[in-house]
Amino acid sequence: MRKINAYIFCLTLFTLSVTNGQIYNDYSNINNHDIIDALAFTGIGIFKFQIDSLKEAHNFYLILDEYVGKNNLVKTDTLLGYSPFEINTNNIGTIRFLTKIINNSYDTTYLFISTSNVAVFKEIVMNKKYVRKHYWLKFSKSEVAINKKIPLLFYASEWDAIVMGKKTTRFCSFNEVPIDLKSDAINEIPHFYIISYLFK
Repeated sequence: MRKINAYIFCLTLFTLSVTNGQIYNDYSNINNHDIIDALAFTGIGIFKFQIDSLKEAHNFYLILDEYVGKNNLVKTDTLLGYSPFEINTNNIGTIRFLTKIINNSYDTTYLFISTSNVAVFKEIVMNKKYVRKHYWLKFSKSEVAINKKIPLLFYASEWDAIVMGKKTTRFCSFNEVPIDLKSDAINEIPHFYIISYLFK
């Protein structure tokens, strides 16, 4: 009986020490790079855009276009839309995107989209045949226009290539994706999404 009690006592102490070890965190020396790395580790991305004001209010939309290859648009969805009758849309201000993947699984990507006026949760549910790692990139800034999609975010798949006789995974990153998509690397990307805004 004493052996059992001693075992339980030791197990309890061990559990407490492990639990306390998990609770204790030292936040006194954290910088922005630490936070960015932590967000990336948990599958979270943050993107913010400032949208130029207009003289008059227009209908405002955020649109998701899906491509299988550069010239093959396969699907279009509206992520967000509202009119000047609902909200003053001559000054959208800042658009913020929070993105999230879970357990490195790219079949579903979660989005939280917010402006100064509204916020929505959305999901990008990927067809099984395109499920593999995708990367978020920003587009080059473009001036605001009416009745024209202005791209903000590029969400693109890696691809397989043969390098020196060996199969390898590739993705060519950009500081900013060109608005016209003119790039040899983009020609290689098998699957991607573009998130744009539209004043109409």
